[in-house]
Amino acid sequence: MEIRQFQSEGVGTILLGLLIIVLVPVFLPRLLISAVIDICYRPKPWKGPPVKPTTSKPRKPRHRKVRAATWM
Repeated sequence: MEIRQFQSEGVGTILLGLLIIVLVPVFLPRLLISAVIDICYRPKPWKGPPVKPTTSKPRKPRHRKVRAATWM
């Protein structure tokens, strides 16, 4: 009976070790990938909304208008 108990404990530790060895490489890349995706995709909506074109487009005609006024 003692031998069987030791064997079952050994099997349990081996199974736990295998689970850790399997789960760590499976879940760590997912966490890393999700973090990378969050870092990559969160700034893009902030960087590339139509705020820059709208702010840059009115500035150009304003400068032209000012130049035209100074020339006139």
